[in-house]
Amino acid sequence: MKFPGSLPIRFSAPALKIPFFWIKYPDQLQDQLVCLFVTYAKFGIVSKAAIFNMKSWKKCGYSVVAIIHVDGYPAFTACPDLDFCDGILVRKNIGYDFGAWAAGIQLLPDLTNAQKLVCTNDSVIGPIGDFKKFVSLVDNIDADIVGVVESREAIPHVQSFMIFYNRVALKSQTFSKFWANVRSGNRRNVIKSYELTLVKFMADGGLSVKSLFEAIDEKNPTLFHWRHLIESGFPFIKLELIKANPWNADLKGWQELIVALGYDIDLLNDLQLGNIH
Repeated sequence: MKFPGSLPIRFSAPALKIPFFWIKYPDQLQDQLVCLFVTYAKFGIVSKAAIFNMKSWKKCGYSVVAIIHVDGYPAFTACPDLDFCDGILVRKNIGYDFGAWAAGIQLLPDLTNAQKLVCTNDSVIGPIGDFKKFVSLVDNIDADIVGVVESREAIPHVQSFMIFYNRVALKSQTFSKFWANVRSGNRRNVIKSYELTLVKFMADGGLSVKSLFEAIDEKNPTLFHWRHLIESGFPFIKLELIKANPWNADLKGWQELIVALGYDIDLLNDLQLGNIH
């Protein structure tokens, strides 16, 4: 998580100022488990891997609201493969996922009465292995907010690609205030202003925050310790690790491992990962 010293923090519009439209508005979220899933539809197509990921949340009892970023806004038509979604929100591809989650949260006031909310995205491959067991592990954490992976890179924080919010958090002014103030911006802005500050902001507002998988050193766990995470019960592998491997981690055997854990590697064919077989 390093940035060139000359790179400015650029702020854009508030989340709800980015153009959007609903293809399908969720009927009722009260007392529901809700998944806000952000994905990018390259060329207007949601990847097979993202669809599988969303369906896995649905099978675990979550109402799935897909938030789809598209370049050719508003030219997007939902395919039948998305019929399982409880909601489909399309946004112009401006900013990063915090803006998309913020928009979803503000557009769905019924979330304050949900049983639990998970904000997640398509930046991970999976789930692999026993996903229901993973979800049960989260359910057994006694905290208002549960981050899945803790990182001590830069400062201690929970990685933003998957965070759970329980009833107390969803009803709190702290939660509402945080998301109401999110603005779209460049990557540096999003990380420094939101990902690195979320835990402290929520804790300062009286909410308890815990992580399911605690950091073991100062390195980014998902980009260095991916195998340790999977062996510990984390059912995903970071897409950035496979596509770019920015820190030259040892990736030997990653394909064989996820296949052995039941993942259909053909789901990755449209992600431009090269020869993955």
